[in-house]
Amino acid sequence: ETLNEAADVFDQNGTARIRRLLAIALTQGGAWGEAIRLFREVVSVSLEDTRAWYKLTLAFMADGKHSKAFLAAKQTIHAASAQNEPFFRFMGLVLAARLCVSHLGLTRDAVDFARQALD
Repeated sequence: ETLNEAADVFDQNGTARIRRLLAIALTQGGAWGEAIRLFREVVSVSLEDTRAWYKLTLAFMADGKHSKAFLAAKQTIHAASAQNEPFFRFMGLVLAARLCVSHLGLTRDAVDFARQALD
C-alpha cells in the first residue's frame, strides 16, 4: 500500500465516523430523513460497517419505511456474521423478525429469524 492509498483509506474511515456521529445527533432530534441519508453514505463507503447498518435499520423503522428497514436488517445480519459480532447479528435477527410479524406479514420468515436468534 502506498502512502497515498493509506491516506485515502484514513480519509474514508474518518469521514464515515464523522457522518455516523452526525447521523446519531440527527436521530436524537427526530430528523430521520437526513439521518438516513448520512447512514446510507456511511454504508456505501464501508459495506461491512455493522453499526451503521444497524442504525440505518433503526432509522428506517422510526421513519416508517419497513421494507427498507427489513433489507437493512438483513444486511446487518450479513455484516455482523462476516465481522464476528454476535450482538449485532442477534439484534439484526430480532429486528428482522419483528418487522416480518408487525409490518410485512411474513410469519414464516419471522419464525426463521427468531430461531436463528435463539441458536
